Amino acid sequence: SSMEADQVRTYLKSIFDQVTHFIDIAQPAYLKPHGAFYSDTALILPDNWRTAIKKVPPPASAYEASNLYLAQFPGVHSLILLLRMTRLPLMGLDPTAHKEIAVRAGTELIREGFGDRGYQANGTLIPRGQIGAMLNQPADISEQVLRLAPEVDSICLHGDTPHCLEYAEMVFKTLTDAGYGVGV
Repeated sequence: SSMEADQVRTYLKSIFDQVTHFIDIAQPAYLKPHGAFYSDTALILPDNWRTAIKKVPPPASAYEASNLYLAQFPGVHSLILLLRMTRLPLMGLDPTAHKEIAVRAGTELIREGFGDRGYQANGTLIPRGQIGAMLNQPADISEQVLRLAPEVDSICLHGDTPHCLEYAEMVFKTLTDAGYGVGV
């Protein structure tokens, strides 16, 4: 379902306020969207996305009026602006719009992989609540981490995953035993 114009403005203001507040306090080395903001921006772009015209109700902003494919996703524009403003690298999923967002923002993409989440064939995460969304067997996590390691710069493990500390130790050992350098 599409958001109404006032909902889009509220959404974008909320994201902007939260991220700028976080940056002021934490002074992070990179920006990584979280939760719905991550999902709203980790889009698989169709092959014709550069020329595709959006097929949604009338535009809510001048940006959307450009009819650019990416304009139909308010989080994308917000993330580009935040990255331009902060000049921070973006941590995200390489096969998604995150790569193009980093390019448009003039920043680096830190390619992220998920050790404890299942992937769909298109390179995005299986939505939580669906079968295979969470990996909870040490062998499955180790196998996934070794598969992802050559393609990513960072491995994410979720703190709300049961046994996450043990998994983090196992992932560290798996990577170092395979010859990968692991830093903070």
